[in-house]
Amino acid sequence: MTVYILAKTETGWLGERADTAQWEHLLVAFNIDGFWLQDTIDATLDTMTVSRVFLEPIENQPLIDNTFVNLVDFEHPIDCVYVFGNSASHNISLIRPEDSVVYLDTPNDSRGAFGVSIAAVVLYDRERKGL
Repeated sequence: MTVYILAKTETGWLGERADTAQWEHLLVAFNIDGFWLQDTIDATLDTMTVSRVFLEPIENQPLIDNTFVNLVDFEHPIDCVYVFGNSASHNISLIRPEDSVVYLDTPNDSRGAFGVSIAAVVLYDRERKGL
């Protein structure tokens, strides 16, 4: 079982060290095999040979051809990379037809959450489902 996380930096917010520190604790807690936090993720994503799982807000559904799956119903791949955007941009142009697109149902869907917060929920869900 191999699990990676690829995320865009939150430029202009807390600074690189604070941004990285938030992720580091999560990575250790869930035994993540590899992690990349970058301004642009295209080149790194292109090197991935595992299943790609994009976390996108439900409001992006009209912009993406792939079927959106609620995290509650999502079957996590054994080997995968979870891909997170940031509060200023999305990853719509990187999504291929064979990729999974997952959303987290929240009480206020018009208000996004930081990637590290969503990642914690996703990784907990993965663990609870036995992976």
